[in-house]
This record gives sequence, C-alpha cells and structure tokens, in this order.
Amino acid sequence: MLLVFAVALKNNAFSKIEASKLSTNDTLNVSYLSPSPSAEKKIFSDKDLNYKVSELVEHKSIWNKFLQWISNKLFGNVSFNHIEITRMIIFWLLFLMSAALVFWYIKKGGLTALTKPKEKLTRFNFSDITENINTIDFNKKINDALIEKDYRLAIRWHYLKSLNSLNEKQAIFFEPHKTNFEYVYEIKNDSVKNIFINLSKIYDYVWYGNYEIEQKKYLFYAESFSNLEKTINV
Repeated sequence: MLLVFAVALKNNAFSKIEASKLSTNDTLNVSYLSPSPSAEKKIFSDKDLNYKVSELVEHKSIWNKFLQWISNKLFGNVSFNHIEITRMIIFWLLFLMSAALVFWYIKKGGLTALTKPKEKLTRFNFSDITENINTIDFNKKINDALIEKDYRLAIRWHYLKSLNSLNEKQAIFFEPHKTNFEYVYEIKNDSVKNIFINLSKIYDYVWYGNYEIEQKKYLFYAESFSNLEKTINV
C-alpha cells in the first residue's frame, strides 16, 4: 500500500512541474490588425455595400411617398406618429366625401329602386328618336305601324305618346334614357301613377320581351293607353 501511495504522489508532483514549465515557456506574441480610419471610411461609403438603405428606398411605394409629402406639409416632419395621423386624416376625409356623395344620390332619388324591389328597372332607349318629341305625330306613327301589322312598334309609339302627354302635363320630365322607376317617382297623382305602372309592364313585356302580338291583343293593350289619356286630361 505504501508503495502505491508513493508512486501516485510522484506522478502528481511530476504533472505540476510540467504544467509550470509550459506556462513559463509560452512566449508567443499575438498581434491584432485593424484597417486605418481612411480605409474604413472608404469601404463603408460604397453605396453598393449599403444594403439596408438601398432596400428601403427601393420598396418605398408611391402611397408612402404621398403620405410623407402630406405629413411634411402639415407638420413639418415625417415622423412615424405624424404619418399615422396623416393616414387617419386622409381616411376620414375620404369617408366623409363618400357619405356626402351617397346622401346626394339618395336625395336625387337615385335609390328609389331600393324601396320597390319587386318592380323591374327598364331603360327605354328612346335615344334613336331624332325628332323633337313635341313635334312627333304619334297618331300617324301608330297608324303606319298598324298598316304594316307591326303591333310591337305600334305599342312602342303608344308608350312614347303617353310619356309625351305626361311631359306636357308636367307630370314628368321626359328624358330619352330615364327608367320607369324614375318616371313613377315623378308622378304625384296616384291614379295616373297606377295606370302608368301597368302601361310600363305592357311595354316592357311587348317590346323588350320580343313577343309578337296579334291584333286582338294589341286592341286590348291600346285600350289601356287610351285610359291614361282620358285620366290625365280630366
């Protein structure tokens, strides 16, 4: 046992001596290289190496440029907070303008169709009539169509004649591209309005439905148009 202990003690002492020699004999000098200030400035001033700045400039949208321009005009700077305030100002201005436009459209009666969804909007397309509506001889136009047995065309002239009569009585203001809803909205007399709604359905069915009608059916429809003339001339 004493022999083993002595050997271990010797080996431990030897290890400490070797470590001491290594630490005292390590004379290696370490030197650090750094670029000169002028060289460093030259390298970092190269725009091709300035990735972050070029990336931001490249991805700046027209909208962001516009916001910065407005922010600079309003507040004299383009800080994040002022750009956000500018964004909100533009949003509310657009919202108020849109609301005013919708209010104006409703006031003009442009959304009358929303109150009567069951009725059908029809654009009458009288733009092909080159004559002044007040100078048209409707009876002659109707007779000419009847001679040709073109009952669809006769119904069309009947309807235009009714519009002209309402226009002369100032019950409506005739315009070639108005819709039946717009005319119904203008008519204040309930009796006239109900007859006109029925005539509009007849005209819409015959003319836009491209249905050929016979003389018997035409005479039935013509009587309805005569009723309107009698009502508005009472």
